[in-house]
Amino acid sequence: MGFPDIISALTLVRVFVMMVMRTNFILQLDSCMLILVMKRFEPVLIILPRL
Repeated sequence: MGFPDIISALTLVRVFVMMVMRTNFILQLDSCMLILVMKRFEPVLIILPRL
């Protein structure tokens, strides 16, 4: 395993970490949006059974 191989392996690891962090970020965004939507519709869900 030469020096360039180590550099390419580090680059691959870096790209992989970036991709994982990006998907985690997107998932967190999705859950935040879901919570916001649920909070937005919570009064409607509370009112509907009374009707």
